[in-house]
Amino acid sequence: MNSKELELDELRRKGRRMAKSFQEYGKGIADRLKTAMDIAPNEPGMWDKLGHAIEDLGEALADLPGQVGDLLADVGDWIKAHADWITVAASVVGVIAIFCPALAPLAIGLRGPDRSCRSCGCRSGCSLVWSWGRDSRGRGSCRTDCGH
Repeated sequence: MNSKELELDELRRKGRRMAKSFQEYGKGIADRLKTAMDIAPNEPGMWDKLGHAIEDLGEALADLPGQVGDLLADVGDWIKAHADWITVAASVVGVIAIFCPALAPLAIGLRGPDRSCRSCGCRSGCSLVWSWGRDSRGRGSCRTDCGH
């Protein structure tokens, strides 16, 4: 064997020793990590809880438009079912607002739904389409089949 082959064999032995040393070192680190994982609690930490809260918020916001639409439909149905009482309340609050001007915005607010449902005068239970359009005589148009 010449000197180059001897040098190559020596480098290979050093490489094997280094590989064995690194494997032992890696096993030692793996054992320490396993011990640390056994000691650590399995319950979620602050960041996990925050991530789940943000995820829940995203799901709630994604469903929000459907919920708002359902709520508005329910409000419209309630107003249609109680249009007579809203008319009475708007009239009473309107008269009281003459003497107590602070109630004027409430009276005006009650007249909006009342006028939109009773604008055609048909009393047939308009469909509460919130359209403030007027016909040629200045009256609101009814969205039911009453012909007004």
